[in-house]
Amino acid sequence: MDKKIVVVGVDGSETSIEALRDAAGFARMANAELRIVSAWEYVAFQDVSGVFDPEREAECSAQYAVQAVFGDTVPDWVSIVVELGRPGEAMVRASEKAVLLVVGSRGHNVALRFLLGSTSTYCAVRAKCPVMIVHQNDRQDTRGIWADVATTAR
Repeated sequence: MDKKIVVVGVDGSETSIEALRDAAGFARMANAELRIVSAWEYVAFQDVSGVFDPEREAECSAQYAVQAVFGDTVPDWVSIVVELGRPGEAMVRASEKAVLLVVGSRGHNVALRFLLGSTSTYCAVRAKCPVMIVHQNDRQDTRGIWADVATTAR
């Protein structure tokens, strides 16, 4: 049987860090690999192209989230993927081999959400596996939930 994979999208926002924290808890309980995905797109404005590096920003966002959740010791069952593309599309592609996709309800890019719709909605509609949407302001102790899900998922 293939290794179970839990995918989580991060962009450095507080909500994505909470999503990573929840995804890590589920992956640990389910004995699954945790794949952290951070996506980036080319900047359309030429004035900032020399100043702003979107790929580097995505890498830094992923590292920041990992540091916030795991500190200096990252478990060997955690991997980071930095990918070119829209965040929702990257998450959906990653969901093809996943047992769970975890995304935050809000990211950094409010303007794009207004124009294109939210990444979490995009993922909920198109993902190839179950999707968990994490709301930052709705925190509860989820340890019991993960124990129950991990037990029934085997």
